[in-house]
Amino acid sequence: MGALHLVSSIAGLKQCLARLGPDDALLLLESAVYAATVLPRKPLPPDPDYYVLQEHLVQRGIDLAQVLPPFVITGFSGFVALTTRHRTSVTWA
Repeated sequence: MGALHLVSSIAGLKQCLARLGPDDALLLLESAVYAATVLPRKPLPPDPDYYVLQEHLVQRGIDLAQVLPPFVITGFSGFVALTTRHRTSVTWA
């Protein structure tokens, strides 16, 4: 698999989206989880896999039902699984 992109801010998300590859995965963390609850201005590239960390949604009081496709909610165990499936990881702050 490609890279796992760990995104912790909206500014980081904008930078990351410009560099996503088809075999990559993106995981929203910290304040970036808000992005999973709004429709993007431009459609997201269809090939990467998109995830959002459940614990960070809950910490911010976001109802899990507010998460929109293509984002899949995952927990810390899913986070660990993603790190083992991807050869590299990149952090976007």
